Amino acid sequence: MTYRLLERADLDIAEILDFIANFDEAAADRLNRQIVRAFAILGDSPMLGHTRTDLTTQDLRFWPVRHWLIVHRGRNPVEIVAVLDARRDLFSLLP
Repeated sequence: MTYRLLERADLDIAEILDFIANFDEAAADRLNRQIVRAFAILGDSPMLGHTRTDLTTQDLRFWPVRHWLIVHRGRNPVEIVAVLDARRDLFSLLP
């Protein structure tokens, strides 16, 4: 199984990495590698992560990478919906 990045997720990643790179480019590169590795893992095991019925009724799962949450749908291919900062108000950020 593989994964597909939805436009929202692609924009989220660009924004996150740009922000971090302003302070530490090496840290942004490390995070990017961790996120891409997580996408591959989710592509192979689409049911990883947990549901959050307190946040959404959509068929979404959440997988952590440091303090970021990868929001995905377990389809073929797995759809990466968003990448969100887990420290923020997730309810208001979900698509």
